[in-house]
Amino acid sequence: MLVSSDPVPEDAQQVHGIDWAALPTESRSIIADFVLNLCAQGFQSSAIGDAIRIINDMVCCASNA
Repeated sequence: MLVSSDPVPEDAQQVHGIDWAALPTESRSIIADFVLNLCAQGFQSSAIGDAIRIINDMVCCASNA
């Protein structure tokens, strides 16, 4: 049985990804290095790192299609 969703609150923070094109080149490499290091930081951080890697792989596949 489907249940209707509650309306999204007016003050809800919108979720969005990093706008890589808007970042200076040096910032891109710093963020990429940070994300790579998450994979070895513990269970929650490694899960975040894996999720980011998977999303990046999906974005690459979609842009190559």
